[in-house]
Amino acid sequence: MFDWKLMMLLTGLCLPGVGLAIPRILQTMTQKLTQLRMEGKRIPPDSAVVALQAAQSTLLVLGISAFGAFLSPKTGLNAPFFSAIAAGSGVGKALEIQLLPALGAGAAGATAFLLLYYLVFRRIMDNESVAAMEALRNRLGLAG
Repeated sequence: MFDWKLMMLLTGLCLPGVGLAIPRILQTMTQKLTQLRMEGKRIPPDSAVVALQAAQSTLLVLGISAFGAFLSPKTGLNAPFFSAIAAGSGVGKALEIQLLPALGAGAAGATAFLLLYYLVFRRIMDNESVAAMEALRNRLGLAG
């Protein structure tokens, strides 16, 4: 049976990310929109573009959350913590089941990435590529 509560919970957790992404997306699109307007093309106002972008992103998040809630029982890739919240049951045991493997896998993945980047790939990259990547990382900051 489809878990509507889990889907709505996942959607609600993802929507702040949509809100955070829209200003950067609009900032990226501003130059192109201005250029198209100067060429005489009919472009909707920025407020309409923001509304359409928000609607598109919200529908995408809603669809992906529904898809995940539908497929998770069939694939065995459950989210015990979020399922416990959606069901209104205790989250302590569910968090205990997931926390250590998640932290371990995250730490192992980050360590492998950093070791491979700094000990292998950065050494074989040309200086121009390294400079471009570091400039991009510095410009974006930690939030990306």
